[in-house]
Amino acid sequence: GREAVARISARHDTPLRVAVEARGLGSEDDPTLEIRDAAGAVVAAHTGRDGEFSWQPPADGDCAVVVRDRRGAAGPGHAFLVSFLPDGPELRATTKADAVAGRVGGTADVPIAVERLRGWDAAVEFELVDPPAGISAVPVVSAAEGDTAKKVTLTIAATAAYAGPVTIRARRPAAAGVAGPPVASVLAGDEKLPVLWLTITPAAS
Repeated sequence: GREAVARISARHDTPLRVAVEARGLGSEDDPTLEIRDAAGAVVAAHTGRDGEFSWQPPADGDCAVVVRDRRGAAGPGHAFLVSFLPDGPELRATTKADAVAGRVGGTADVPIAVERLRGWDAAVEFELVDPPAGISAVPVVSAAEGDTAKKVTLTIAATAAYAGPVTIRARRPAAAGVAGPPVASVLAGDEKLPVLWLTITPAAS
């Protein structure tokens, strides 16, 4: 029955995208969210473990963001994440697998589905983030149009055995030799986790 309360400063001319995440964090929480104005009136609400919605603040001013578990439960396993972002173009990237495997001296392919939301029309490239020793991948570009606009495959090469998580992210392509900023992480499996489990076994003798 306890509530978690945070306060934000909203502007009427700045629409926001509000995202609520629990299941993707491996949490037991089943959060409900309310946004209340300075007078305590509910101006927006969301129910459901994971999801998002667009919100146009009705006026400038401070608001309270109130989150509680639908069943009144609480404890260390009840984490949640609430994000407020400008409601503009967005790129999302997912892979159906939550794990891939290969052998030393070979490769492992990661098919990535690319969603371009609310007018996202820029090219991006996908890369491994800080790969462990012996693991590498040549960045692959998803163009603004054509077949690669919706799907690409990142090929991971391995020269050493490994078992553990790896992270793949999308970033804007490099310009003038300077790497572009990251725009999204690839979310893996049904749980949409921000890491993918990679297993590389020794080469067959």
